[in-house]
Amino acid sequence: DADAAAVASSRVAAHAAVYNQPPKYPFLVKLQEIVLDERNRGIIRWDAAERELRVVDKARLEVDVMPRYFTAQGARSRFSSFSRQLNNYGFENTLRGPKGQPVYRHIDPTVATVDDFLRVKKISCIRQARARAAEMLGGKAPAPFAVLDHHQHS
Repeated sequence: DADAAAVASSRVAAHAAVYNQPPKYPFLVKLQEIVLDERNRGIIRWDAAERELRVVDKARLEVDVMPRYFTAQGARSRFSSFSRQLNNYGFENTLRGPKGQPVYRHIDPTVATVDDFLRVKKISCIRQARARAAEMLGGKAPAPFAVLDHHQHS
């Protein structure tokens, strides 16, 4: 859809203007495009109030949405790869969604909007930063981000 592509392109351009570089991770750009595309609202969506990514219809995500954005062998490998990529970027399954409707929350509680996706780093980068901080703090690692229970945040 030309409108969705134009919106995604303008968001990538806005990110480049703010950070003086294009987004580093293509998966996050695609994730943002998927969530912002109106055609996918009944399939996958960002719940801003809960700061959660909700897969509303896993079967349709695998069959209808993912082939437009990703290449993989078979529907199962598509979703498992998608889920693994979410994990690689700090989105954890909250295990609160019904079967076939996983709910993910980012480990950084400041990831509150779809626009925040483009500033997320791979977990390996976060771990490396924590290790460097631990070295600077004399071996004491800073506490990791906590995944907040949905009743705890305001």
